[in-house]
This record gives sequence, structure tokens and C-alpha cells, in this order.
Amino acid sequence: MEDRERPRPVTRARALAGAVSVLAVVASAVGCSTTTKRVTVATTVHTGVTTPTIGTVTSDTGPTPTFGTDSAPTAPTAPTAPTTPTAPGGLPTTNNTPRPPDFPNAAEETLLKRLPALTRRRCTRTDASNRSRGATASLSCDLRDLYNVHTYIEVFGGVAAARREYGRVRTSQGLGTSIGPCTRAGVRPPGETTWRTGRSGVRGRVMCFRSDDRFWFVWTQDDVKGLVWASSKRLPSVRKYWIDDSDINP
Repeated sequence: MEDRERPRPVTRARALAGAVSVLAVVASAVGCSTTTKRVTVATTVHTGVTTPTIGTVTSDTGPTPTFGTDSAPTAPTAPTAPTTPTAPGGLPTTNNTPRPPDFPNAAEETLLKRLPALTRRRCTRTDASNRSRGATASLSCDLRDLYNVHTYIEVFGGVAAARREYGRVRTSQGLGTSIGPCTRAGVRPPGETTWRTGRSGVRGRVMCFRSDDRFWFVWTQDDVKGLVWASSKRLPSVRKYWIDDSDINP
């Protein structure tokens, strides 16, 4: 489980292309069924929208990322998700895609209020083709100037719906459950485990994997019926975002 004790705070394209390369790593990763975020094996600790610290994290639902080096200002293009749920695939960004005139609607406004101010200002409505099945609100947030990361933040009508989407992504990547941590020093994707923050119980599941040239972290946050996808060409960037500033406030 990942303990995500947080000191504080490109799009998601259902990147399913990395499934084959992931399978090889999974076999050697078996053995760690729990990870620590800000890292602590057994459950992940991750405190609110304020600065986080790594602890143990384990999670179960989401899309596809890839590693590489920080490639600048151009909006990343995420792989398409053949078998994945309706995961973001076109990688829209707030820099290049203006907010619709009717943004935010009531559900989006509620979700925006649960995010850190710096994140909130960088979000727009997720394109319909990239929105997860069953999401009641879905935001596409371009955080490249803050974390060199693009993220999709979604909420559902129930925890089960968020978990189903997470499970579809995990399956599309060929990942098992509880195969190891995502934030422990020296550990590289793939990984999948539960996560918690501080002294909280398990708050959801998290998976990490590489697809094409991007690294992805996908996790559920049960207390808000949420599902979040974050990706970057640099593993340290997406890890830092996951540890520092990725909570949705209940």
C-alpha cells in the first residue's frame, strides 16, 4: 500500500499502447502488494489539497501514460485506447483549447471548487471523446507550467462506477492488482496497489505504467467517487504531482 504523507502542493488519451511492454515488468514486480506514497508500504498516505508527503499507495482504475524527457510547450498526444473505457485520447489542453461559453456547468463548478486554486485556473471541460464512461463531471487540466504534467480529473455518480473505469484501464494495460508500489525510490512502472494518506484508511487504488513516450499514474479516490489520470514524459514529474498536489478535496 502506498503511504502518501504529503508535505504539500497532457492530456489523458486512454493510452493503451503500452500494455505489451508493461506485462514484462509486471512479473518481476510481483511481491509488493502494498506501496507507500511519500512512500510507506501497506497503504498510501496522501493529505488534502495542501502539500503532501509520500506514503503507501495502492489503487485500481484509470488510463495510460509514458516516460521520456520533459518536452516543452507542445501539447502531448496520448495513445488511443482500443480496449480502455472512454478514456481521453485527443489530449486537449487549456492553452490551446478555450473554455466553452457554458463552462463550468453545475457539476463542473462543484468539482472545480474541490481543487487547488492553481490547478483550477488551468482546467477546462474534457472533450466528449475523451470523457470516461459514466463521469458526471470531467476536467482536462494542463499543468505543464506547474508540474510538467497533464491531468484528467473526473467524478462519478458512485464509487463502483469509478472503480469500473479504473479496472478497465488496468486490464487494458495487462496489469494485475497489488503488484507493487509506484513511488518507492528506485522502483519504476508498472505498479498497482492501494493508497492512503496520513492515518487514514485505504482511500483508493493507484496504478502506474508507461505507454509510448509517457508515464501515467491513474488512481481512484473513493471519498469523492473520483478517478484521476496524470501523465508526463518524465517519471519524476508525474510522481511529484501525485505526491504533492493530486487530492480532490472531499
